[in-house]
Amino acid sequence: PDGAPAAPPAAVTHAGVTTAENVEIREKVTPPLQQWLRLGNEGSLSEKLNEQFVGLLLKEGHISSDAALSAFLVTSGELVVEACLKTSGPPPQGSPHLTSQNAKGGGGGKDGKDGGGGGGPGGGPLNYQVIDAYTRLLSAIVRYGFVDPTLSAATKRLQMLTRVLGAAVRLTAAEHEAYRNGFAAGFDQRPYFRIFHNLLVDLNAPDPVLDARSLLVLNAFASALHQLRPAAAPGFAFAWLELVSNRHFMPAVLNHGEREKAWNLFHVLMVDLFSMLDGYLGASPAAGNGGELSDALRTLYKGTMRTLLVLLHDYPAFLIDYHLSFCDAIPAQCIQMRNLILSAFPRSMRLPDPLTPNLKVDRLPEIAQAPRVMSNFRAALAAAQGGALQASLDQYLLGRGGPPDFVPSLPALLRRPSAPGEYDVPLVNSLVVYVGAHAIGLLQERKGQAQTQPHVHLYLGLVTALDAAGRYHVLNAIANQLRYPNSHTHYFSCVMLQLFGSAPNDAVKEQITRVLLERLIVHRPHPWGLLITFIELIKNRRYAFWTHAFTRCAPEIERVFESVARGCMSQAQGQDGQGGGGNGGGGGNGGGGGGLNSGLG
Repeated sequence: PDGAPAAPPAAVTHAGVTTAENVEIREKVTPPLQQWLRLGNEGSLSEKLNEQFVGLLLKEGHISSDAALSAFLVTSGELVVEACLKTSGPPPQGSPHLTSQNAKGGGGGKDGKDGGGGGGPGGGPLNYQVIDAYTRLLSAIVRYGFVDPTLSAATKRLQMLTRVLGAAVRLTAAEHEAYRNGFAAGFDQRPYFRIFHNLLVDLNAPDPVLDARSLLVLNAFASALHQLRPAAAPGFAFAWLELVSNRHFMPAVLNHGEREKAWNLFHVLMVDLFSMLDGYLGASPAAGNGGELSDALRTLYKGTMRTLLVLLHDYPAFLIDYHLSFCDAIPAQCIQMRNLILSAFPRSMRLPDPLTPNLKVDRLPEIAQAPRVMSNFRAALAAAQGGALQASLDQYLLGRGGPPDFVPSLPALLRRPSAPGEYDVPLVNSLVVYVGAHAIGLLQERKGQAQTQPHVHLYLGLVTALDAAGRYHVLNAIANQLRYPNSHTHYFSCVMLQLFGSAPNDAVKEQITRVLLERLIVHRPHPWGLLITFIELIKNRRYAFWTHAFTRCAPEIERVFESVARGCMSQAQGQDGQGGGGNGGGGGNGGGGGGLNSGLG
């Protein structure tokens, strides 16, 4: 067709077939596709006609086998996307990675035209009539295209939906890969977004057999989105985020009755998103040096934050359950994003006012309750050194000694084998939480009388033996547990304060202060446990916080400390519930009072 990119040198198209085969398939697919489009333009389509047309496709062999079905769906998809793109300007020029296009306008208007956003080729709107007709055909094939008499109607439709989504994934991935490899002048994500969006909408229409709320249906869409995750198809990232957060998908997953299975589907997609951000921010010159982010990355970051705000407001329990794996994946630079996740608290909870006179945090009833943790925080530790690291750690924590040089050897063991200069952050996080959970278990098992000195000694040994980079990761792992009132928040708050009080030098104390402070100087929300720890640190004379030189090393630094201290106090006196009051909590996200260190045994 006119305007198609030149074939790659090996005479193999990006669809994976030879040029001659591709031409032959197109010639075979074009007549029935044109017939379908003509019927749609005439307004003749009905459910009965849809069934008859799909029966004709089966009879003529277009969709009678898996290979034929795949070729028909992908090739017809290529044709309608090409036709759609011809309604706009030339393809965009630019990087094969994150593009500056934003698909949020890709939903389009009621007349089948682009809603005006989306930034496509030439910035012009697209006419989606052929795309809409194509997706109506896909829906008809899902309903009527599987004829195995041994299967139920629901099973047949589910299997066909899986095949249709697989073809849409291959179509999108192939076109994106052609762009990345230089075989196409550009990649406009909007037509591909429209295909997936229409399928979501069609499957949410009333249907007596295929239930869009079925976990199997949701799993099919989640699997398709995972295959097109931003790390695999960065040019599709904006459309991908729009689909993940779509009102026909996200609420259906997070409101599903089989909560654990359904939530894990969405958890995987959120980790996909955070991992992609980590890859770009980690490699960006802007990372950590105050440089400017690209417009595309900035837009994606804002979209991610909006999605997280919706989750914080409507589904705080989801963020609570998976905070550990989210913190593993979130870039170190995204402090406000991490704060937002760690600020989630149960809907039934009202956060205690930490400035209540003589408040004893350790006597709050919530402190005895362990948080629900769905992330497998033991996985990285169990995999390290084939399990040898966890075995030695268990011996040490049980007071049986373990290797005599166990703690001094940890800094080397926490580095990545493939990159010895870098720390394995998920492993550091896993070790910190594992040790804390072990200590909390002993305290609860023995009614608070357990001796947990090996655990505290290990933390102190780590922050003493590690260099500044490694120590920062350990302290961040501890700070990631400072959330709403629960046994983990209380224990790790005590650990952080004891490390400050027992640190052998001001360098460690300064770094503890940095970890807390950098989470407090960003915009709200701030986790309740973070505030309670910092307020205790600056108020309790035991820590002599204001006497340390690093609080007075420069006038501007001193002003920052004073400003944050005042801000913490004002937040403690009254702060809205999470997500703008959507989680019911009153009270402050602050802290203070006495008795914090009593949680260490």
